[in-house]
Amino acid sequence: MYKFIWLVPLLPLLGAAINGIFGRWFRFSEKLIGGIAVGTVALSFLVSVAAIYSYGFSSNSLWPNPYISTQATFTWIPGGAVNQSLGYSQRIAEPIKGSRNQNQQSDAAASLLNVEWSYQLDPLSAVFMLIVTGVGLCIFVFAMGYMHGEAGFYRFFAYMSLFMFSMLVLVMGSNFVMMFVGWEGVGLCSYLLIGYYFNRDEAANASRKAFITNRIGDFGFMLAVFGIIATFGSPQYTNVISKAAGY
Repeated sequence: MYKFIWLVPLLPLLGAAINGIFGRWFRFSEKLIGGIAVGTVALSFLVSVAAIYSYGFSSNSLWPNPYISTQATFTWIPGGAVNQSLGYSQRIAEPIKGSRNQNQQSDAAASLLNVEWSYQLDPLSAVFMLIVTGVGLCIFVFAMGYMHGEAGFYRFFAYMSLFMFSMLVLVMGSNFVMMFVGWEGVGLCSYLLIGYYFNRDEAANASRKAFITNRIGDFGFMLAVFGIIATFGSPQYTNVISKAAGY
């Protein structure tokens, strides 16, 4: 079951898309909007419990070794020590002749930055998956009653579901780039939720303050990610941890 951990963040994202795109067009009722939001988070929580049980207690248990579910792999910035007279594909395919060519080949290969969109299940992420989905489910149920009768009911739960997705990407991502994407998503949703009553000056001002504060933190976060990639050649947690042990 742990092979399906990609469903955990996908379900809240689906709920956000349904309520955010179709909630206003089709004038969904509050019960339907709340049912979609709460239902997707509840399913996400159940998948989390089943995946963690399978990961830690089943006959195919991987505990405490990490399991990575890869959805996509991107090759970023294929630059560096590449021969100017040859295309990149030709450079990689060129036969290696002599130690100088070997060094150039090695440098060119090392200049690749591979970033995966993948989710990692390990003892730490397992704890946070349960916290985020379990506590989040309680908040969603409470919010259904608290926000009853408010204008833009669909919009509030679209933001909440998107916040849940971003938080899960932050705690489940298998690399520092995904952590940064999740962090940015959480910051965006904080801005949207704080400014939910955008027609009130105090809410609009508070949302702008939160957004600016997050941007200050983002700068330091980006520097740290760049430093990790420059030092270890990869943003993947498993690669960084294994290489850091040798420093």
